[in-house]
Amino acid sequence: MTSYTLDGKETKNRPSPDVEIKSKTRWEGVALVTDSTQTFASGRGDVSMKTREILSLGEDHDTLTSTMTADSPFGKRTITAVLGRAR
Repeated sequence: MTSYTLDGKETKNRPSPDVEIKSKTRWEGVALVTDSTQTFASGRGDVSMKTREILSLGEDHDTLTSTMTADSPFGKRTITAVLGRAR
């Protein structure tokens, strides 16, 4: 389990003994934005990856869009997921 504050203060989470995630979450208008730096051990030493996740509720209030951008030594990628309300 990970936890965050919503006021821009840094939080630290350890989802496993070899991984530390430092995050800052804040509101930007109606979007919730989390910037994180994840550090983990690899065969080549410690690796850091920066991520940004933006959560926004659709105007219809029936969809939630999550856009995650990850920037690591292995490259940059963006994943977008749109979740719909179950009826």
